[in-house]
Amino acid sequence: MTLIITEVSHYGIAMAADSAETLDVELSNGERFVRVSAGVKKLQPIPYLNAAISGWGRGEIPDGAGTSKPTDVFMADFIARHADASTIDSFASELAAELESCLSGDQEPLGFHLAGIVDWRGGPTPTLYHVRNCDGKYGHLQIHEFIAGHDVEPQAFDPDRPRHLRNGDFGLFAKFIDALKFKIPFQYGGIQIPHPSLLGRALFWGSWIKFISDLYAASGLLRTIGGPVSVLTIDYAGTITQLALG
Repeated sequence: MTLIITEVSHYGIAMAADSAETLDVELSNGERFVRVSAGVKKLQPIPYLNAAISGWGRGEIPDGAGTSKPTDVFMADFIARHADASTIDSFASELAAELESCLSGDQEPLGFHLAGIVDWRGGPTPTLYHVRNCDGKYGHLQIHEFIAGHDVEPQAFDPDRPRHLRNGDFGLFAKFIDALKFKIPFQYGGIQIPHPSLLGRALFWGSWIKFISDLYAASGLLRTIGGPVSVLTIDYAGTITQLALG
C-alpha cells in the first residue's frame, strides 16, 4: 500500500511519499502470504522540467515484452526516456498514453502525481496533474482509461488557498487531516505548525505519513504504509530539493 501527498501553495510545491512495498499472494493451500519491505522510490525528481512525480497503486507495470518492471523502475525509465519533453503537459499526456498501452483493460488502480513550476503570464506558477485510471471515493474507485487529469491548472492556482492531493491508502489520514484543515497553520506555545516555509510544509506532510505508519503499528497492523519517508520541494525558481526522513 502507499500514501503520497502533494501540495501547491504560495511557498511552492511540497511532496511526500512512503517507501513500503506489500507482497500479498495466495499459497497453494489457500493461505495468504504477506510480506512488507521498504526502499521503493515512489517520489522522483524530473530536473529537466522543474518537476517531480510520485506514484501510488499497483507495484508492477508490464513492458509489452512478456515481463514487468517495478513501478518505481518504470517511473525512472520513463523519466530517462523522455528527457526531450519540452513541457509538463506533454510529459503527462505521453505518460497517460503509455500506461494505457501497457495496461489497457486492467482493473487495478494506478496513479501518479506530477507537479512542477511553469511560466504563466510571465511568472513562475505551480501546476499539478494526476495521471490515473480511476475516480471515485476512497474504497469505491471506478476504473477507466488513463487520463492526464490537470487538477491544478496555472490559471486556476490561488496562492492564498493551498491545495493538497492525497492518494493511495489515505482513508485514516483523511479522517484526521480533514478535521484539522481549517486550522492549518495553527499556533501552539508560540510555535507555528507547520513552519512558514516550503521545507516546513514538506516536512509537515512527511510527518503525517510517518504518523499514519505508526498508527498502523499501534493498531497491530502491518506497516503497509511505512519505510523511510521521502519529501521533495520545488521552489518558484524551479530548484528541487529532496531528503529522506527516518
